[in-house]
Amino acid sequence: MKACVIRQAQETDADLLAAFWRDRFTETFGSLYPPRDLAAFLSEAYAPQTILAEIADPGFTHHLAWDEEEHSHRGLVGALKTGRVGLPLPDRSGLWELHRLYLHPAAFGTGLADRFMAVARAQARAAGATSLVLGVYCDNHRAQRFYARHGFARIGAYQFPVGLTLDDEWILCASL
Repeated sequence: MKACVIRQAQETDADLLAAFWRDRFTETFGSLYPPRDLAAFLSEAYAPQTILAEIADPGFTHHLAWDEEEHSHRGLVGALKTGRVGLPLPDRSGLWELHRLYLHPAAFGTGLADRFMAVARAQARAAGATSLVLGVYCDNHRAQRFYARHGFARIGAYQFPVGLTLDDEWILCASL
């Protein structure tokens, strides 16, 4: 993979993006859940109609990263979702949330995650935010190291439901 092009998602990307989110979530976390819980979560959170509604909602933005050399659906190597805050925080003023940042394993180590972080920060600033927040699984140490490198620190915790399973998640925050 030589270089990636990042662009904002369009409504016509909903099916592809939903499949990408499902595949990346399953690769990364699928073994943690009973099959019924995983299936319930995937069918709700990553349904094409859910993603389509998010793309159409001005409170969220999805960005896609394409491998310039691959011009088919297989060229999608990363995706980012930012938007209004859904995390359980008592005061959401001045905050913008990085909801998801997933890469295909082929994009690990390419600098794409750093480029996505720059996009997330720009989106937050454009929305008038002063801080960017996110939730991260407590045992996702790779992601935690990446976020720490970008100035994020732990400010809280909550439980994230995947079907009937509740994951321990950390809430991280970085000033813009």
